[in-house]
Amino acid sequence: MPSPLLHALAAVAYLAVACIVLYASHLPLKQTHTLYLPALLDNCTWIFHEYLPSPWEMEWTSGVASLQADVCGHTDPEKSRAWIEDRDDAVLSHFRFTNSCTSDHIMMVPIEPLVGLTRHPYFCLRGEAYLVDKSYMLPAQALAKAPTARHLLFDVGASLYDEGSGGASQRWIVEQYPGEWDGIWAWEATPLAPADVWHRIPAHLRPVYHWYNIPVNADGNDPLRFIRAVATRADFVVLKIDIDNSPLENAIMAKLLASDDTLALVDELYFEHHVDVAPMWPYWGRIPGTSLADTYALFGELRRRGVVAHSWV
Repeated sequence: MPSPLLHALAAVAYLAVACIVLYASHLPLKQTHTLYLPALLDNCTWIFHEYLPSPWEMEWTSGVASLQADVCGHTDPEKSRAWIEDRDDAVLSHFRFTNSCTSDHIMMVPIEPLVGLTRHPYFCLRGEAYLVDKSYMLPAQALAKAPTARHLLFDVGASLYDEGSGGASQRWIVEQYPGEWDGIWAWEATPLAPADVWHRIPAHLRPVYHWYNIPVNADGNDPLRFIRAVATRADFVVLKIDIDNSPLENAIMAKLLASDDTLALVDELYFEHHVDVAPMWPYWGRIPGTSLADTYALFGELRRRGVVAHSWV
């Protein structure tokens, strides 16, 4: 149990941070997005307050029905450069979190805007070399929550740890976050040799690694059921879904959105949403009855409900 002296010191620290926040609240957002204020006591966490789409994202969200007819033609080169190379808050969107110990303490977490194809804008501007480039995403590394929070990853469509059709996606996600992982659950439908799977996993992850070389489904082998059984709201939970089976992926996403309790367990989500949009026809084919507007609606809802949701590759 913390001593009275530690509590007194924490109180003084909170007052000092409150002064910083009061000052920072009068600064342009450009100067405040990296002001990540830590939880000073073990029982303090960051609580989602609101999602703040950038003006650029709002332009695309309101106009996507017409913009998607020539989505690459409408991809702004200057704003894209500001996003990718400058991480400029004028084009990035943000989540606002408040500290559970005092609502005066805020944290602004930047995220890539929902614009264009909702993937790397240089794919439209510079070509196929950027098709599966992941550098457009801004993982929420600041959302470590309480110091005692467990870090849990649920990877649906895991391929191999250091190899996959879109690159080493599993390793990429693991390496985006500071600290150690307390549990990894990975599903892959393609039959793979267990020894090949095993030797690629870093030694420090093997004790917490769970591998299922079978397809997921929306019933008995439902990854959301695993999340509900294993995770708590105190944990930091990352979910990735990319199995190239749109009906099943959409069914899992519908179940996630239909359950407030399950959605509250997921902090960060990576999902490649396949729809009928011309630049992606060579890779996804035609998907009648869908459009890019569906992607904007899906990710917009996820973000407004507090999930740091990324359009995956």
